[in-house]
Amino acid sequence: MAGKVSPSVKKLTGKEYFGKTNTLNLGNVFLGIGLASSVPAVNSAEYFAGFVEPSGSDGYSREPVGDYSQTALQYFDDGTTDANGDVTFKNTKEIKFDTYRGASAISVKYIVLFNASSGGNCLLYFELSSAITLNPGELLVIPVGQATLKIS
Repeated sequence: MAGKVSPSVKKLTGKEYFGKTNTLNLGNVFLGIGLASSVPAVNSAEYFAGFVEPSGSDGYSREPVGDYSQTALQYFDDGTTDANGDVTFKNTKEIKFDTYRGASAISVKYIVLFNASSGGNCLLYFELSSAITLNPGELLVIPVGQATLKIS
């Protein structure tokens, strides 16, 4: 026997992830960068773990993208449902990380959604189709509509 989740529950979950509702009380969310050397795995608390982030001394910090109390910090749409009942969420605002100030280039492979500005848990991650090189003095920008989460 196989189960299915209704589109309304999928939408609620996605909206909660991105700070559009606080029904599940997950808190505010922040996007971070996972280096290509990271290999995500599920930890004992059943969250993703193993991401290596750039150092804060290199100008890196997680970016707030979901805050129920501040619509200015809500970066994703309410989700759209397709004929199969899959729900897709896309970023409606450009996501811009601070300028990277490290001494040498880094290779970025993941964009990671955390439930805290530091520490915390990884709720989900986006894997880039290929790693990108971020050189000193550059900033990572995710254009509108380019960060997509599909809940099947």
